[in-house]
Amino acid sequence: MKKIKIIIYTIIVIIIGFGCTKIYKKFSTKQSHNLYKTETPQKKTITQSINAAGILELKEFYKIGSQVAGIVKDVLIKENATVKKGQLLAEIELIKGNTDIRATKYNVEKAQQEYDYQKDYYDRQKQLYKSGQLAKNAFQRVETDYLKAFDDLNYQKATLEKFELELKNSKIIAPADGIITNVGISKGMAVLNDFQNILFELAQDISEMKAIFDIDESEVGQIKPGQSTIIRINSYPELLIKSSINDVSFIPKSGVNNGGAFYKATAILNNETRILRPGMRLNGLIKIAKSKNVLCINGLAFQINSEILGKISQELKYALNPLEEKTKKDFKKANLDKGVRTVWIAENNKFIQKLIIVGLNDETNWQIIYGLKENEQVLVDIQEPNIMDNEYGKWFQGAL
Repeated sequence: MKKIKIIIYTIIVIIIGFGCTKIYKKFSTKQSHNLYKTETPQKKTITQSINAAGILELKEFYKIGSQVAGIVKDVLIKENATVKKGQLLAEIELIKGNTDIRATKYNVEKAQQEYDYQKDYYDRQKQLYKSGQLAKNAFQRVETDYLKAFDDLNYQKATLEKFELELKNSKIIAPADGIITNVGISKGMAVLNDFQNILFELAQDISEMKAIFDIDESEVGQIKPGQSTIIRINSYPELLIKSSINDVSFIPKSGVNNGGAFYKATAILNNETRILRPGMRLNGLIKIAKSKNVLCINGLAFQINSEILGKISQELKYALNPLEEKTKKDFKKANLDKGVRTVWIAENNKFIQKLIIVGLNDETNWQIIYGLKENEQVLVDIQEPNIMDNEYGKWFQGAL
């Protein structure tokens, strides 16, 4: 009886052990299959764009300064006022007033009298010299005095014109029809006659504004006039404005960004509602290219860690076929002007590394130019983190 119980217990243990083995194998196989993920290349439409920050500026405007130094006597216009060409905007009181003009007018009168006298005297002496009644050296002295009086008169007249021009320039007038967008002076302020001293800014037309984008040197080669852009103004985040690139600068902006240069790209925006103002910050999405119905893969295919993939291949008993470094270098050298990348594919219990050439991308999908077919299983991801943490912990002894 005792032997029978032992045999029964033994059979039960064998059955339980066999069942556990089956369950383990089933679970282990399922888990192994989840150690990596693949996707096949798909036909899609790709629109590649570049993000760029920028600022709003007036499309056309004048910066009005002063050609004379003095004190602001009066400001006759306010910001946002509409003005006509030639309209008086402000008056500058010259530091010396009109003292120089009065003094120079007096000098001109004296110089004119002296010239008239010397000219009459010169004409009389010239006749005497021609008739032989005056020595040559005496006539030359008369001629010298006459020419000196002539030069002095011209000098005094030129000086008077200069002071009169200064007086005229003390009246600041509008150079064109438009709207005063900025008033930079007030009554009693001292002004200088330099280019940095801006008194007024006048916009000829504010129904259009200019968006100035900062384009990094690594991307400027892809920006061209005519490319469409969608612009979001920071002050109006719900407002999307469609436009297109109007111009790209040839010379970089002053200053650098982490050792690199920025270039200006411009777009013209409609501002008939007048809600857009100079200085507003903006962001633009510039569409640089579009391809329809092209073979694509997910950008996650470029993020596979070869070291981790090696551990997975060992776990699954898959062969791992990486490319030789020389093969990679030779391929890149032969395709210097193309987008060369490497991906891994799963095929017949093997992980095989392949060289491909990519084209456009929208930061998620990448166009395949060369190297992959539609039916190939491309590795795009590895096991979900909450499942793989234990596996990685074992492989790398807690390093991950």
